[in-house]
Amino acid sequence: SPLCIAAARGMPSVVKYLLQNGAVVSKKGTGIFHSNMSCWTSPSLSSLRCKNKRFVKGTFTPLEYALEMKKADQEERDQMENEQGTRRPTCREDILLEQCIRILKKAEKK
Repeated sequence: SPLCIAAARGMPSVVKYLLQNGAVVSKKGTGIFHSNMSCWTSPSLSSLRCKNKRFVKGTFTPLEYALEMKKADQEERDQMENEQGTRRPTCREDILLEQCIRILKKAEKK
């Protein structure tokens, strides 16, 4: 569903819009998304990112997709940090995904 896609991609403004216009927060969608780890800018880290790409595949609610994406991003981040010995700072994608999670949790409570 469009809400699942927006949630998995970390698009809080789209998530809000869809919810305000009748999207059903409990409706499940089936798909496959690669992790959002696009914050690494070093060429050496970029090639590592391609090698270690994580995927979220299955049938989930929008909130479940957002939580699974967050988990996949964290797993990829941990692996990259272990291999490179550096800590990645929080980036825009992390913040946007967390905003989607908060919006969806609030919507589920209604």
